[in-house]
Amino acid sequence: MKLFLDTSALVKKYVIEEYGAQRLSELLKEASVVIVSPVTWIEIHHVFYRIKKEGLLDTPGLKKVLKDVAVDYVSFHVAAFNNALEEKAVKILEEFPLRSLDAIQLAAAMTTGSGLFCTADVKLYEISKKHLKRTELIANEDEP
Repeated sequence: MKLFLDTSALVKKYVIEEYGAQRLSELLKEASVVIVSPVTWIEIHHVFYRIKKEGLLDTPGLKKVLKDVAVDYVSFHVAAFNNALEEKAVKILEEFPLRSLDAIQLAAAMTTGSGLFCTADVKLYEISKKHLKRTELIANEDEP
C-alpha cells in the first residue's frame, strides 16, 4: 500500500504516547512506501521546535527526535513540488478554505497516486474525502 502521511499524522510516529500513534504504527507496517509532501520536512521541524518552546520537550529530546526524523526521511518518497502540484493546490484553495500548506499536502497526495491518505487534521480529512478514494483520520483524543 502506498501510504501518504501529512505532517499531523507523521508526528504520531515520533510521539508514541500521542493518541493515534498505535493506529499509525499498524498502517506503517502495511505500507510498501510512505509518501510525504514537499513541505513535510519544514513542517515537522516547526512542530518539534514549537513543542520544545512550550516546554514539552528538552534539548536532548529535540535532538533525538529530529535525528530519528532524518533517519526515516531518506526512506520516504517526497512528492515533487512541480506545476501539477501547484495547480492542484490552487484549485483546492479556490474551492475550500484551507491553509496553503494543507492544500499542498492534499495536492501532493493527489498527484502521487497514494493508496491511503492519513491526517490528524479533521478539516483536512473532511476535504480529502471529496478528492481521494481512501482517507483515514488518525484522530486526536478529543476528536471523533
